Amino acid sequence: MTVITDGDSDGGPGGGYAPRALSVAETKQVLPGLGTMPPGWQERAEPAAGSASPCHQGLSRYEMRPYEGAMMVTAEFEVAACRSVEVAAGGFREEVETYRTSNEATAVSFPGQADEATALQHVNTDLDETTLNVIARVGTVVCWMKLDPVDELDDHMALAEVLMGVCTRQAREVQAGS
Repeated sequence: MTVITDGDSDGGPGGGYAPRALSVAETKQVLPGLGTMPPGWQERAEPAAGSASPCHQGLSRYEMRPYEGAMMVTAEFEVAACRSVEVAAGGFREEVETYRTSNEATAVSFPGQADEATALQHVNTDLDETTLNVIARVGTVVCWMKLDPVDELDDHMALAEVLMGVCTRQAREVQAGS
């Protein structure tokens, strides 16, 4: 399910910001850091960003064990801070379509925390594990989160909402200059 709202700058979800291109340093600020993650997560790859065209790229990765004996769950974040809303919107649509078709993923309902957001669930039959990918666009920034595996989590959609909320909130704040 794709949720499209009018939050680009007019008071939509967390609106009141003016979408703008970000620097590499600002791109890194969009990524969730260990201090912004819920309790229990451990850093596997600290936030890092680099210059690229037409969008700067960033990555951070965390893991946690939901309970003793459970498999480790990984939350991987990628961001693309683009030079314009149009480039970001095109990248968002392309990422969603590519993942949906290449992984035979199923769209699942995801609350709107961004200008556009899609959640896609994929079952890896070889490993008998389910992966959840959430892709969201906030102005000029595309946030992508992979939560894997989600099978042993009590409410993986609620956790995904919290985790993606960190990334989308920071994307709005950085674009607003706060």
